[in-house]
Amino acid sequence: MHIKVNYDTETTLVKGYYPNSINYASIPEPFIEIEGNAQDNSKQMCVIDGVYQEYVTPDSVLLEQAKIDKIAQCQTYLESTDWQAAAFTKYGRPIDANVSENCLKAKQWKIDVAACTTLEELNNININFN
Repeated sequence: MHIKVNYDTETTLVKGYYPNSINYASIPEPFIEIEGNAQDNSKQMCVIDGVYQEYVTPDSVLLEQAKIDKIAQCQTYLESTDWQAAAFTKYGRPIDANVSENCLKAKQWKIDVAACTTLEELNNININFN
């Protein structure tokens, strides 16, 4: 069976499948034509230089997602402790030394994470609030 595969020229990702067995009024461009059953939903597919293939997420995208996750981890900690630090200060009590130290660590980790240029660098940053 022949199938027309429509894809995004910028991302290269497949947007739709159009089997020749169905009489479509029109098929969006660009597309390539392939043979066989192309709709394997377990894999994300793309078209690069006219070749239908499995999409491999670029390292730059993986790095950005990993940065977002680590920064969110720090931000969650900061948001959960900032109110405690503010409350201690507001009511004249001393700030818990562990809370204060961990807030400083979290702020520095956010800076370090943002500066990473590789996944290896990022994975070497151990975020630990103990």
